Amino acid sequence: MWIHIARFILRNKILLLSLIAAITVFMGYQAQFVEMSYEYAPLLPEKDPAYKENQEFRKLFGEEGNVIVVGLQSDEFFELKKFNNWTKLCKELKEIDGVENLLSVSNTYYLKKNKELKKFEVAQIFPEKIDNQQQLDSLAKVFHNQPIYKGFLYNDKTNAYGLIITVNKDKMKSKKREQLVDKIEKTCLVFADANNVKLHFSGLPYIRVVTSVKIKNELLMFVMLAMGICILILFLFFRSFKAMLFPSLVVLIGVIWSVGIMSLLGYKITLLTGMVPPLLIVIGIPNSIFLLNKYHNEYVNHGNKTKALQRVITKVGNAIFLTNLTTASGFATFTITSSAILKEFGIVTSLNIMGLFVLSLLLIPIFFSFFAPPKPRHVRHLENKTIGKVIDILQRVTTVHRKKVYAIAVAILLVSGYGISRMDNSGYMVDDIPESSPIYKDLKFFEHHMGGLMPLEIMIDTKKPNGVLNLTTLRKLDQLEKKFTKYEELAAPLSLSKLAKVARQAYYNGSPRHYKLPSSMEKNIILSYATKGEGQANMLHAYLDSTRSITRMSVFMKDIGTDRMDSIYHKLNADIQEVFPPERYKTTVTGSSVIFFKGTQYLMENLFMSLALAVVLISLFMSAMFYSWRMVVMSLVPNILPLLFTAAIMGYFGIPIKASTILVFSVAFGISVDNTIHFLAKYRQELSAFNWDIGKSVQMALKETGVSMMYTSTVLFFGFGIFSVSSFGGTVAMGVLVSLTLLVAMMSNLILLPSLLLGLERIITNKSFKEPLLDIYNEEEDIELDHLEIVSDNNK
Repeated sequence: MWIHIARFILRNKILLLSLIAAITVFMGYQAQFVEMSYEYAPLLPEKDPAYKENQEFRKLFGEEGNVIVVGLQSDEFFELKKFNNWTKLCKELKEIDGVENLLSVSNTYYLKKNKELKKFEVAQIFPEKIDNQQQLDSLAKVFHNQPIYKGFLYNDKTNAYGLIITVNKDKMKSKKREQLVDKIEKTCLVFADANNVKLHFSGLPYIRVVTSVKIKNELLMFVMLAMGICILILFLFFRSFKAMLFPSLVVLIGVIWSVGIMSLLGYKITLLTGMVPPLLIVIGIPNSIFLLNKYHNEYVNHGNKTKALQRVITKVGNAIFLTNLTTASGFATFTITSSAILKEFGIVTSLNIMGLFVLSLLLIPIFFSFFAPPKPRHVRHLENKTIGKVIDILQRVTTVHRKKVYAIAVAILLVSGYGISRMDNSGYMVDDIPESSPIYKDLKFFEHHMGGLMPLEIMIDTKKPNGVLNLTTLRKLDQLEKKFTKYEELAAPLSLSKLAKVARQAYYNGSPRHYKLPSSMEKNIILSYATKGEGQANMLHAYLDSTRSITRMSVFMKDIGTDRMDSIYHKLNADIQEVFPPERYKTTVTGSSVIFFKGTQYLMENLFMSLALAVVLISLFMSAMFYSWRMVVMSLVPNILPLLFTAAIMGYFGIPIKASTILVFSVAFGISVDNTIHFLAKYRQELSAFNWDIGKSVQMALKETGVSMMYTSTVLFFGFGIFSVSSFGGTVAMGVLVSLTLLVAMMSNLILLPSLLLGLERIITNKSFKEPLLDIYNEEEDIELDHLEIVSDNNK
């Protein structure tokens, strides 16, 4: 088959080049339409109960978590000039297009009773302009007499104050969100500079916008770094401008195709899909290295350029096809997850890896067919003395010191087992943001002073019309609020019971001592006042459904990680069911915190399944190639060991298992097994050449493929290493851990794999391995190849 493919490629060079050029122009045109993602990608599937509960909550009470929070800490907050400037700031912010509402100390309200109309009216505590310090002090006293704001808008112990900005949800899902957040931030910073204070910014919309901007800025950086590193390594290896230029051109075409495919599929650029272009550069270059190494080897052997190019396709094509197929499979397994962002990443990456295989197989032989044969200085790398010495050492180790190799492998396995037992399983909502980042520090500011910013919602269904306004329900809500005070991870809850207390306080002319739940005698009168108010005076509408049978309790919490959240979640449910028995009430715990926690758990389960699927798929591909289950099992050993080693490193260094780190194993396994396939493919060819002499076959396979394995592993190591300069912790972890895994995998395939082949000999290398299901071209089969060479020469 590969002989026919070689004939087709080298006979139709102009046609194929024209076709590739046309596709590239089309993909380049489509690439201009790809957009950045401005929406939060849900981790849970739509059929999941937690997702449905959250959608039900949003249907009843609207979006939660659409707020940007600005905070400061100052002992002089109520100093006249500073407070007036703060009031001016709030007014300016409210005028920004996209700001729907704003709540701060300077625009807080209190209720006052209208006896004639028997309803509450809203009165703003602070006017737009305050004339003197005495007036401000008096108004500040009124503000501090409103207990509902304590712990919510200010912390009286630390003198920290917050400004809560509700932003338009539609703008936050469009390109305009960057401009909106930037305008809010710049307006606030003008106040900060003028008043010599430090402001802190946070909230889920703010965090998402800032991170998306960073993603966009890093995209070009990663592409340039990946390209620069690969060009440098290619030049150092081959010392040839052509050997540096054409592989680079191949991967750049692949990058254009990848962005075009994203556009055609309707995918947007996310944190993961944004990594596809640099990943393709790093993963695609090894194809060219294997092809060029084989081309140079063949030309040195017989000095015929055409025969060398033909043999590049016929002898390396099948092995490269399978290596790309296994790598693509590692990424394709992400499509079984429920996460849209991972599915898109898996589909785009796997499709383009196979696309790069096609481009490499077509373009490298075609490009070099137009140029003169390689000069002696271009093939000098094949006789590199340093590489030669390394290969000699590897040959000596695998033949003389096999027992030591086995002992070291067993020792690594045992040490890895202990390290794995120390692994932690936790993820945070701001996991990818380093602790040194202002975003992280600002979030911790709000957690320390305001109790947290991550939304948690409890929905209570009384199953009765008007059941929420029942005094029993109000008392139970108050009881639940008191239970929540024992959790240091939670901020002060806000529910109907607190609003009922505010109403009672207003009914008794604002005295703080009347901030209590109404009695059975007071309840009907006070609540009738509360429900008759207009606008903000009708406080209850945000906490009631239309039938007044369902209410909510809103809580902000700290970003405590999925491990701690799991414990808190079950404790909260137990407390809720103790106060609201399941047989009488239907209760739901939801909100962004729960959706993230449940989504991360679900994603972790799916990623473990995808890793298992990757191992099974790759094993099936290898069994089809080698037709020997013993060889498949043996070939998995040098690739599973690096994964265990990396998992142990994570355990020893406290790197938790989370979505970004579990990705490492599927990606690294799919790539590392490539070296095994190349080695075993060459080993099988040498078995025929050396009349089934296993020792000589292993040594020759190591000598020829060892160089390419070291070259490609170097590219992959430094290529994935570029992600360590990212400002996102998950990207850094993936880059460093994949680089480490591939480095260990290279050593394992260069030392452990040959040692196993030599040590187990006849047990592994049997007749089924000699007669595979998928045949690889045998270099002794020269009859058809020579005929092809003659035909090709006649067509020149």
